[in-house]
Amino acid sequence: MHDSTSTRHYPEKNPAFLSDLLLAALLSIIGLICIPDSALFQSDVLYIPSIVEDLSRSVSLSGWSFSPAPYFFPDMLLYAMVYLPIGDHSIAIRIYGFIQAALVFLILIRMFSPPGRRAPIYRLLFIPVTSVLLIYQDFYALLYLPGMHCMALFSTLFLFYRLRREENITSDRSWLYLALTALIIASDRIFIAYFVLPLSISILLALRLRKRNPEYAARVPSQRLAHWARVAGFGSLAGLGLFAIIRAVLTLERPARIGILDSGRAMVHDLSTGFSAPILFWIQLGGLLLYGALLLQRLLFASEKEFRGERPSILFFGRISSSNILLFLFIPIVLALLSGGYIDAYSIRYFAGSIIASNAGILAAISNLSRRP
Repeated sequence: MHDSTSTRHYPEKNPAFLSDLLLAALLSIIGLICIPDSALFQSDVLYIPSIVEDLSRSVSLSGWSFSPAPYFFPDMLLYAMVYLPIGDHSIAIRIYGFIQAALVFLILIRMFSPPGRRAPIYRLLFIPVTSVLLIYQDFYALLYLPGMHCMALFSTLFLFYRLRREENITSDRSWLYLALTALIIASDRIFIAYFVLPLSISILLALRLRKRNPEYAARVPSQRLAHWARVAGFGSLAGLGLFAIIRAVLTLERPARIGILDSGRAMVHDLSTGFSAPILFWIQLGGLLLYGALLLQRLLFASEKEFRGERPSILFFGRISSSNILLFLFIPIVLALLSGGYIDAYSIRYFAGSIIASNAGILAAISNLSRRP
């Protein structure tokens, strides 16, 4: 007998992983061809290559002034794995960029892929739309640069993907995810805004719903929530503890900050000018708001029949995944503003991942219109 929930919970099983990997690699090559050398070899990008080179030569790091996010894991580790066998930064940066962008594209394809026969439609939309954005939208170049929060973006989407797939997470697996969370937070605290805060709020909402809805309580076991709560809670504490040790041992720069009103004015100005491609950016901004509204509607008003796949819906995420994605889309934007961290157009690196992910979500919703479950 066919299980109606299997394709909803596990759309990533079909099509094959290899074909998605090839599509992600193709997109990554397209973007790498389009990105100028001036973007690849700017001073901020050379931070990680310079540290890796000094470490490879056994040069002391005592005189270094490190970035507010030291990016030791996984950014610096991945770059070292690429650079050390080659010994040429001009090649290593390009290979690193290819790998990092391909990983992001791969997880976007897998995570947002609709179930069943709609999967090819999503891919047919994703490839040309993403290619256009890679060519014309400047901030897509961030996907190719080390030290721009892109590995935090990939790690967030990967863990959300695993959360959605693993209904019965094992203790060994939860400890692995906890360790990953701790290491990433110690290296880049923006991961708290990307992953920990959305997941923590989603778990609280799920616990509240379990008390009020017996059907939901039967579908979502408390053990699953407990495992992910440990990942978010203990992973955060361990990560912040590791970061405190790093800050005590090394010299870290303080992040630049301006007043909230000044930050708001800067953000409004840049949103209005559209980051070098106004019409294209405004379309994406509209897509972000629309996809956020769809997720909010599913989270607050969708019935249990919709979540079980018994009633048509253009979205196929469960409540926890819907909440995770919704909060991930908007928390980084709000925090960039409230913290005074948004200073100029370059500050879009803090929440470019929200826009990139919402683009994939909108394409998935469009591909789901004609043949809804």
